[in-house]
Amino acid sequence: MRDTYSFSLCMVMLLPCIAYGQAFQNGDLDGVVTGWSSLPDQWQAVPDYDPVCQATAWNAATPDLTSEFAPDTVVGAAGTSYSGLTYMSGSYGDDGSFFWQEGIQQEVSGFTPGMVYDIGFQQCLDARGGVEDTSGSWAVYVDTTLVGITAASISHVVYNDLDLEWEQRHVMFTATAGIHTIKFLPLDDDTSYNPIWGDLSGALNMGIDMIELGKGDVSINENTFAVNARYDPQQCALLIDGVLFTNARYVLFDLAGRAVRSGVLRDHRISTAGLPQSSYVLRFPELNAVQRFLRN
Repeated sequence: MRDTYSFSLCMVMLLPCIAYGQAFQNGDLDGVVTGWSSLPDQWQAVPDYDPVCQATAWNAATPDLTSEFAPDTVVGAAGTSYSGLTYMSGSYGDDGSFFWQEGIQQEVSGFTPGMVYDIGFQQCLDARGGVEDTSGSWAVYVDTTLVGITAASISHVVYNDLDLEWEQRHVMFTATAGIHTIKFLPLDDDTSYNPIWGDLSGALNMGIDMIELGKGDVSINENTFAVNARYDPQQCALLIDGVLFTNARYVLFDLAGRAVRSGVLRDHRISTAGLPQSSYVLRFPELNAVQRFLRN
């Protein structure tokens, strides 16, 4: 039987497709900076021996709790947080002796296996003297599984400028157990890793702040906009109009909150082959774009 779909936009609250009730402890990353390698309460550094960390020594896996005044304003290891008085920063690079990758992690319990969760946070480039790459991302792991690499932030704020350019990012994952350790590690988007003063394509330093779990719903309201999608029965696919969605990450949910399909939009189409008759929600999480469609 040929698949037939109809699309309808609903300007009322949909059933949420993200599981709620879980939260990071101290997601605002508040704490007291007592020097280099300070950490906020409830958070730990991702150690160099962790299988997802690229650091080659313990002292190359030491992220820094950072404020407007510390740990070192001379080299630019300071900045204005997105929220509160402190944020975390971590470096990625190769100084000739060690490869360093400085990330943070927290164990979170109470997940429901099979349910989809959304991790949202603020990221920025946080250059410091000698670590001044202008483009980078955060890699997010659930236990030892990479669940997302954020779209890169690009900034030419100089190393000793305190006014950082914060941007929101989202990563989604499906829980497979009741307890998961969520890890955030800086990641360069080029292959130049050397820490050299004035080298704007060398080693990288990223900031992260306001980490939240389960805060992104798929409601269609005044804070979201509709995706211009139509169904082509010949291709058995959704066709998405607009250059805005090119190479954007998408997720298809059922109304029970399960991700039934996800990926990166290529050629303006999403295959719908094999989906049973039901209502679904198409979401582009980083664009805050949502559309509900009904297969009938």
